[in-house]
Amino acid sequence: MRYPFRFAPFGVRALATILFFLTSFVVSAQAGSWKTFKHPAGIQFDYPGDWLLKEDESGIYVIPQPVQFNPQGIPEEFLLFQSVAAEGITDPKDPRVAEFFDQIWTANFPGMKRTGQPNAFTTKLGAATVMTFQGKLPAGVTHKHVVFLTIHQDQGIYMIHLAPQDSKRGLENTARKVFASLAATPPSIDSALLRSWSRSTTEGSVGLGASVFSNSTVTWTFKPDGTVLYSSQTRVDGNTAGLGVNAHSEGGPNVSTGRYSAANGQLFIYWEGGATERYTYKVFLDHEGTPSLKLVLFGEKKAKYYQ
Repeated sequence: MRYPFRFAPFGVRALATILFFLTSFVVSAQAGSWKTFKHPAGIQFDYPGDWLLKEDESGIYVIPQPVQFNPQGIPEEFLLFQSVAAEGITDPKDPRVAEFFDQIWTANFPGMKRTGQPNAFTTKLGAATVMTFQGKLPAGVTHKHVVFLTIHQDQGIYMIHLAPQDSKRGLENTARKVFASLAATPPSIDSALLRSWSRSTTEGSVGLGASVFSNSTVTWTFKPDGTVLYSSQTRVDGNTAGLGVNAHSEGGPNVSTGRYSAANGQLFIYWEGGATERYTYKVFLDHEGTPSLKLVLFGEKKAKYYQ
Protein backbone atom coordinates (compact mmCIF):
# COMPACT_ATOMS: atom_id res chain seq x y z
CA MET A 1 0.00 0.00 0.00
CA ARG A 2 1.16 3.56 -0.67
CA TYR A 3 -0.17 7.09 -0.58
CA PRO A 4 -1.72 8.22 -3.81
CA PHE A 5 -5.28 8.74 -2.44
CA ARG A 6 -7.91 10.25 -2.86
CA PHE A 7 -11.03 11.52 -1.47
CA ALA A 8 -8.58 14.22 -2.16
CA PRO A 9 -4.82 14.10 -2.71
CA PHE A 10 -2.95 13.84 0.60
CA GLY A 11 -0.98 11.80 3.05
CA VAL A 12 -0.97 11.90 6.85
CA ARG A 13 0.58 15.23 7.85
CA ALA A 14 2.12 16.40 11.07
CA LEU A 15 -0.70 16.58 13.60
CA ALA A 16 0.04 20.17 14.60
CA THR A 17 -0.34 21.31 11.00
CA ILE A 18 -3.67 19.53 10.59
CA LEU A 19 -5.10 20.88 13.83
CA PHE A 20 -3.94 24.42 13.13
CA PHE A 21 -5.79 24.26 9.81
CA LEU A 22 -9.01 23.30 11.57
CA THR A 23 -9.23 26.54 13.51
CA SER A 24 -10.50 28.23 10.35
CA PHE A 25 -13.61 26.05 10.33
CA VAL A 26 -15.03 26.45 13.82
CA VAL A 27 -18.66 27.53 13.58
CA SER A 28 -21.69 27.45 15.82
CA ALA A 29 -24.19 24.71 15.08
CA GLN A 30 -27.55 23.61 16.40
CA ALA A 31 -28.01 20.10 17.76
CA GLY A 32 -30.19 17.91 15.61
CA SER A 33 -30.56 14.55 13.91
CA TRP A 34 -27.78 12.88 11.98
CA LYS A 35 -26.86 14.07 8.49
CA THR A 36 -25.57 12.12 5.49
CA PHE A 37 -22.50 13.25 3.58
CA LYS A 38 -22.34 12.03 -0.03
CA HIS A 39 -19.04 12.25 -1.87
CA PRO A 40 -19.12 12.49 -5.70
CA ALA A 41 -16.88 9.42 -5.82
CA GLY A 42 -19.79 7.21 -4.77
CA ILE A 43 -19.21 7.02 -1.02
CA GLN A 44 -21.42 8.26 1.80
CA PHE A 45 -21.50 8.23 5.61
CA ASP A 46 -23.63 9.60 8.43
CA TYR A 47 -22.49 12.00 11.14
CA PRO A 48 -24.14 13.95 13.99
CA GLY A 49 -26.10 16.88 12.63
CA ASP A 50 -24.52 19.38 15.02
CA TRP A 51 -20.93 18.44 14.08
CA LEU A 52 -18.99 20.44 11.51
CA LEU A 53 -17.92 18.75 8.26
CA LYS A 54 -15.25 20.27 6.01
CA GLU A 55 -13.32 18.87 3.06
CA ASP A 56 -9.93 20.14 1.90
CA GLU A 57 -6.88 18.75 0.13
CA SER A 58 -5.94 16.68 3.19
CA GLY A 59 -9.22 14.81 3.53
CA ILE A 60 -12.66 15.13 5.08
CA TYR A 61 -12.84 16.45 8.64
CA VAL A 62 -15.76 15.85 10.99
CA ILE A 63 -15.40 18.03 14.09
CA PRO A 64 -17.47 17.55 17.27
CA GLN A 65 -19.40 20.57 18.47
CA PRO A 66 -19.06 22.54 20.59
CA VAL A 67 -15.39 22.50 19.71
CA GLN A 68 -12.94 22.21 22.58
CA PHE A 69 -9.46 23.69 22.35
CA ASN A 70 -6.20 22.58 23.93
CA PRO A 71 -3.83 25.06 25.64
CA GLN A 72 -2.28 25.85 22.24
CA GLY A 73 -5.66 27.08 21.02
CA ILE A 74 -6.33 24.28 18.52
CA PRO A 75 -9.18 21.72 18.47
CA GLU A 76 -8.58 18.70 20.68
CA GLU A 77 -10.66 16.04 18.96
CA PHE A 78 -11.94 15.26 15.46
CA LEU A 79 -12.44 12.59 12.81
CA LEU A 80 -10.45 12.57 9.57
CA PHE A 81 -11.38 10.53 6.48
CA GLN A 82 -8.65 9.71 3.98
CA SER A 83 -7.87 6.93 1.51
CA VAL A 84 -4.95 5.14 -0.08
CA ALA A 85 -4.51 2.86 -3.10
CA ALA A 86 -5.00 -0.75 -1.94
CA GLU A 87 -2.51 -2.07 -4.54
CA GLY A 88 -3.99 -5.54 -4.74
CA ILE A 89 -4.87 -5.94 -1.04
CA THR A 90 -8.49 -7.04 -0.74
CA ASP A 91 -8.80 -8.10 2.91
CA PRO A 92 -8.58 -5.50 5.72
CA LYS A 93 -7.10 -8.25 7.93
CA ASP A 94 -4.10 -8.63 5.61
CA PRO A 95 -0.98 -8.16 7.80
CA ARG A 96 0.36 -5.62 5.31
CA VAL A 97 -2.40 -3.21 6.34
CA ALA A 98 -1.18 -3.01 9.95
CA GLU A 99 2.44 -2.86 8.78
CA PHE A 100 1.60 0.06 6.51
CA PHE A 101 -0.02 2.09 9.30
CA ASP A 102 2.78 1.19 11.72
CA GLN A 103 5.21 2.79 9.27
CA ILE A 104 3.04 5.87 8.88
CA TRP A 105 2.70 6.48 12.61
CA THR A 106 6.40 5.84 13.21
CA ALA A 107 7.28 8.45 10.60
CA ASN A 108 4.71 11.08 11.57
CA PHE A 109 4.16 10.52 15.29
CA PRO A 110 7.42 9.07 16.73
CA GLY A 111 6.05 9.05 20.27
CA MET A 112 3.06 6.84 19.39
CA LYS A 113 2.85 3.09 18.87
CA ARG A 114 0.13 0.64 18.01
CA THR A 115 -1.36 -1.12 21.05
CA GLY A 116 -2.57 -4.70 20.67
CA GLN A 117 -3.66 -6.40 17.47
CA PRO A 118 -6.12 -5.08 14.87
CA ASN A 119 -9.74 -5.95 15.59
CA ALA A 120 -12.47 -6.90 13.12
CA PHE A 121 -15.16 -4.33 12.34
CA THR A 122 -18.06 -4.11 9.89
CA THR A 123 -19.40 -1.29 7.74
CA LYS A 124 -22.13 -1.13 5.12
CA LEU A 125 -19.30 -1.44 2.60
CA GLY A 126 -18.20 -4.72 4.17
CA ALA A 127 -15.45 -6.02 6.44
CA ALA A 128 -13.15 -3.54 8.16
CA THR A 129 -10.37 -3.46 10.71
CA VAL A 130 -9.62 -1.21 13.70
CA MET A 131 -6.17 -0.28 15.04
CA THR A 132 -5.30 1.84 18.07
CA PHE A 133 -2.18 3.98 18.50
CA GLN A 134 -1.21 5.65 21.77
CA GLY A 135 1.65 7.80 22.99
CA LYS A 136 2.93 11.33 23.53
CA LEU A 137 3.04 14.00 20.87
CA PRO A 138 5.84 16.60 20.74
CA ALA A 139 3.74 18.95 22.89
CA GLY A 140 3.87 16.35 25.65
CA VAL A 141 0.18 15.46 25.53
CA THR A 142 -0.69 11.75 25.45
CA HIS A 143 -2.96 11.03 22.48
CA LYS A 144 -5.05 8.11 21.30
CA HIS A 145 -5.59 7.62 17.56
CA VAL A 146 -8.09 4.98 16.47
CA VAL A 147 -7.86 4.01 12.80
CA PHE A 148 -10.79 2.32 11.03
CA LEU A 149 -10.17 0.91 7.54
CA THR A 150 -12.18 -0.89 4.87
CA ILE A 151 -11.33 -1.69 1.25
CA HIS A 152 -13.61 -0.71 -1.60
CA GLN A 153 -12.90 -0.78 -5.34
CA ASP A 154 -9.10 -0.86 -5.02
CA GLN A 155 -9.10 1.88 -2.38
CA GLY A 156 -8.36 1.60 1.31
CA ILE A 157 -10.83 4.03 2.88
CA TYR A 158 -9.98 4.90 6.45
CA MET A 159 -11.06 7.20 9.26
CA ILE A 160 -8.85 8.38 12.12
CA HIS A 161 -10.39 9.39 15.44
CA LEU A 162 -7.82 11.73 17.00
CA ALA A 163 -8.27 12.69 20.66
CA PRO A 164 -6.36 13.25 23.91
CA GLN A 165 -5.97 10.06 25.93
CA ASP A 166 -7.81 11.66 28.86
CA SER A 167 -10.73 13.05 26.82
CA LYS A 168 -13.92 13.16 28.88
CA ARG A 169 -16.25 13.56 25.90
CA GLY A 170 -16.79 9.83 25.40
CA LEU A 171 -17.07 9.98 21.63
CA GLU A 172 -15.64 6.53 20.90
CA ASN A 173 -19.02 4.94 20.22
CA THR A 174 -20.11 7.87 18.07
CA ALA A 175 -16.94 7.60 16.00
CA ARG A 176 -17.51 3.88 15.49
CA LYS A 177 -21.10 4.57 14.42
CA VAL A 178 -19.90 7.15 11.87
CA PHE A 179 -17.50 4.69 10.22
CA ALA A 180 -19.98 1.80 10.42
CA SER A 181 -22.39 3.89 8.32
CA LEU A 182 -19.89 4.08 5.43
CA ALA A 183 -21.75 2.89 2.32
CA ALA A 184 -21.69 3.02 -1.47
CA THR A 185 -23.85 5.45 -3.40
CA PRO A 186 -24.09 5.98 -7.17
CA PRO A 187 -21.22 8.17 -8.42
CA SER A 188 -22.07 11.60 -9.78
CA ILE A 189 -22.02 11.88 -13.58
CA ASP A 190 -22.04 15.30 -15.25
CA SER A 191 -23.80 14.94 -18.62
CA ALA A 192 -21.76 17.86 -20.00
CA LEU A 193 -18.66 15.63 -19.93
CA LEU A 194 -20.17 12.74 -21.88
CA ARG A 195 -18.12 12.70 -25.07
CA SER A 196 -14.49 12.50 -26.24
CA TRP A 197 -12.22 15.49 -25.70
CA SER A 198 -8.90 15.85 -27.53
CA ARG A 199 -5.84 18.07 -27.34
CA SER A 200 -2.95 18.09 -29.83
CA THR A 201 0.47 19.66 -29.48
CA THR A 202 3.29 19.92 -32.00
CA GLU A 203 7.00 20.38 -31.37
CA GLY A 204 9.78 20.60 -33.91
CA SER A 205 13.30 21.58 -34.72
CA VAL A 206 14.94 22.71 -37.94
CA GLY A 207 18.63 23.00 -38.71
CA LEU A 208 21.51 21.94 -41.00
CA GLY A 209 19.16 20.83 -43.73
CA ALA A 210 17.09 18.56 -41.46
CA SER A 211 13.78 18.96 -39.68
CA VAL A 212 11.97 16.86 -37.11
CA PHE A 213 8.41 17.40 -35.96
CA SER A 214 6.52 15.55 -33.23
CA ASN A 215 2.73 15.68 -32.93
CA SER A 216 1.08 14.33 -29.77
CA THR A 217 -2.64 13.83 -29.29
CA VAL A 218 -4.31 13.16 -25.94
CA THR A 219 -7.95 12.11 -25.75
CA TRP A 220 -10.29 11.75 -22.76
CA THR A 221 -13.50 9.76 -23.27
CA PHE A 222 -16.15 9.93 -20.54
CA LYS A 223 -18.93 7.34 -20.76
CA PRO A 224 -22.41 7.30 -19.16
CA ASP A 225 -21.61 4.11 -17.21
CA GLY A 226 -18.93 5.92 -15.20
CA THR A 227 -15.90 4.60 -17.08
CA VAL A 228 -13.21 6.85 -18.53
CA LEU A 229 -10.57 6.20 -21.20
CA TYR A 230 -7.39 8.21 -21.55
CA SER A 231 -5.34 7.69 -24.70
CA SER A 232 -2.15 9.30 -25.96
CA GLN A 233 -0.47 8.88 -29.32
CA THR A 234 2.64 10.47 -30.82
CA ARG A 235 3.63 10.79 -34.49
CA VAL A 236 7.18 11.80 -35.48
CA ASP A 237 8.12 13.04 -38.95
CA GLY A 238 11.64 13.86 -40.11
CA ASN A 239 13.14 15.16 -43.32
CA THR A 240 16.75 15.49 -44.47
CA ALA A 241 16.55 17.82 -47.45
CA GLY A 242 20.08 17.30 -48.79
CA LEU A 243 19.75 13.54 -48.86
CA GLY A 244 16.11 13.41 -49.87
CA VAL A 245 15.27 11.19 -46.90
CA ASN A 246 11.89 11.29 -45.16
CA ALA A 247 11.31 9.45 -41.92
CA HIS A 248 8.04 8.70 -40.17
CA SER A 249 7.16 6.79 -37.04
CA GLU A 250 3.88 6.36 -35.21
CA GLY A 251 3.24 4.07 -32.29
CA GLY A 252 -0.10 2.62 -31.29
CA PRO A 253 -2.08 4.68 -28.77
CA ASN A 254 -1.41 4.13 -25.08
CA VAL A 255 -4.76 3.70 -23.36
CA SER A 256 -5.58 3.83 -19.64
CA THR A 257 -8.96 2.81 -18.23
CA GLY A 258 -10.62 3.83 -15.01
CA ARG A 259 -13.75 5.06 -13.27
CA TYR A 260 -14.74 8.65 -12.70
CA SER A 261 -17.20 10.85 -10.87
CA ALA A 262 -17.86 14.51 -11.49
CA ALA A 263 -19.95 17.19 -9.80
CA ASN A 264 -19.74 20.89 -8.99
CA GLY A 265 -16.58 21.36 -11.01
CA GLN A 266 -14.70 18.54 -9.24
CA LEU A 267 -13.55 15.49 -11.23
CA PHE A 268 -12.23 12.33 -9.56
CA ILE A 269 -10.46 9.62 -11.56
CA TYR A 270 -9.85 6.11 -10.19
CA TRP A 271 -7.52 4.28 -12.54
CA GLU A 272 -7.26 0.51 -12.81
CA GLY A 273 -4.48 -0.52 -10.46
CA GLY A 274 -5.45 1.91 -7.71
CA ALA A 275 -3.91 5.27 -8.72
CA THR A 276 -6.21 8.26 -8.33
CA GLU A 277 -6.34 11.82 -9.63
CA ARG A 278 -8.42 14.88 -8.88
CA TYR A 279 -9.12 17.80 -11.21
CA THR A 280 -11.18 20.93 -11.29
CA TYR A 281 -13.03 21.19 -14.59
CA LYS A 282 -15.26 23.45 -16.64
CA VAL A 283 -17.21 22.74 -19.83
CA PHE A 284 -17.85 25.85 -21.94
CA LEU A 285 -18.22 27.19 -25.49
CA ASP A 286 -15.17 28.94 -26.93
CA HIS A 287 -15.36 32.14 -29.01
CA GLU A 288 -16.32 30.07 -32.08
CA GLY A 289 -19.07 28.24 -30.23
CA THR A 290 -17.11 24.97 -30.00
CA PRO A 291 -17.63 22.86 -26.84
CA SER A 292 -14.41 22.94 -24.80
CA LEU A 293 -13.14 21.33 -21.60
CA LYS A 294 -10.82 23.03 -19.13
CA LEU A 295 -8.92 20.69 -16.78
CA VAL A 296 -6.64 21.68 -13.90
CA LEU A 297 -4.87 18.91 -11.97
CA PHE A 298 -5.41 19.39 -8.24
CA GLY A 299 -2.49 21.23 -6.67
CA GLU A 300 -1.42 22.82 -9.96
CA LYS A 301 -2.35 26.15 -11.54
CA LYS A 302 -1.79 25.57 -15.25
CA ALA A 303 -4.93 24.57 -17.15
CA LYS A 304 -5.15 22.32 -20.19
CA TYR A 305 -7.87 22.76 -22.77
CA TYR A 306 -9.56 20.08 -24.88
CA GLN A 307 -12.16 20.12 -27.64
